[in-house]
Amino acid sequence: MSKVSGSQMNLNKILILLVVTYFFMPVSAQAEPEITIIKHAKVLEHKDPQKSFFIYILDLVCKASEDKYGPCKLEASDVPMQQERQLKSLNSGLLDIT
Repeated sequence: MSKVSGSQMNLNKILILLVVTYFFMPVSAQAEPEITIIKHAKVLEHKDPQKSFFIYILDLVCKASEDKYGPCKLEASDVPMQQERQLKSLNSGLLDIT
């Protein structure tokens, strides 16, 4: 039987500890970061260029803050809305921003 040196034994212990730690690490630590979804009112670009610009700026803010707060994604509602409906949707949680 070959003799194992003390440093080799320590290295083996460290390797085993790392492997065991990896397998028992919480899944959330291994998973991709959660994407924050920001829902907004659908914009018809040809009708409201000011709203389109607002969405463009919001997208730039999402990209600029990704390192600090994680990724985000903008999602438009399924249907275009008048302002009153946008406010009701905002209050009920269907939209995050108008």
